[in-house]
Amino acid sequence: MNYFYQLSIETKNTDTIRKVEGILGEESVSEEYWIINHQDGGDDELYYDYISYYLDLLEDKLDDLNEIGISTEAISIWIFYQCEERFDYEFEPEVLKRIGEYGVSLCISCFESVGHRASE
Repeated sequence: MNYFYQLSIETKNTDTIRKVEGILGEESVSEEYWIINHQDGGDDELYYDYISYYLDLLEDKLDDLNEIGISTEAISIWIFYQCEERFDYEFEPEVLKRIGEYGVSLCISCFESVGHRASE
């Protein structure tokens, strides 16, 4: 099963996207919002904690983002995965604590794989 991780910041325009890029040191993959994303390699690859990576990226930069008009309500971390059956995701308490302290939203989206129906 492959996972797709995304850090998204709602921005007002491309000028703000460029400012966020300067603050966080990561180039956006979108011209609509500041977005970076990563995909793991599935079951054969070791797990990488992209959530902590994103939180580390934001650490000590929230004030700088606030100065250019970005509030924590505009920041979200997404986990997308394609599902064919039940799936469980476990979070370490320290990670959840950091998400709460930063005021960042955590979103999880499971989408049905092509050609698969729950009734099958």
